Amino acid sequence: MDKFTYCGPAVIRHLNIRKEGPEEDKILAVDIKFQCTAPSTMFDFFDSDLRSVLYTDIGAVKNTAIKPIEFTNTVMNCDLTVLGRRYGSVEVGKFSLKPKDDHKVEMIFGTSVQPTGDEVAQLSEFVADEVDIRIEPQPELDFGATA
Repeated sequence: MDKFTYCGPAVIRHLNIRKEGPEEDKILAVDIKFQCTAPSTMFDFFDSDLRSVLYTDIGAVKNTAIKPIEFTNTVMNCDLTVLGRRYGSVEVGKFSLKPKDDHKVEMIFGTSVQPTGDEVAQLSEFVADEVDIRIEPQPELDFGATA
């Protein structure tokens, strides 16, 4: 399975702000729902054969009445950059993908981050707006062989 990555414009559709953790150590957490248009290769993350079922050779959607395909996959330990701020150890999940012509897919997915109060205010200013985001797996560290 390919690693989940996305880099490009996305609309912030929804923010869910909460405090989580033990009573004495609660931390601020925000679930962000994004919507974007991505290349159809995004389907390869979920199933490598799915594109051949959904698209013709020229990139048209075979069944235009198809509803969004939902996946419950959760991708752990991602880096998310949004509005110039990088968040580590981000969970990405609850995917909804709708095939579009020209080998494109409309994708909706959620992320969970732990921002500061100021960052929550900044994020809330961009709800319903398009922003540039980058999601990629955190690098696997290799410290070499131990003696």
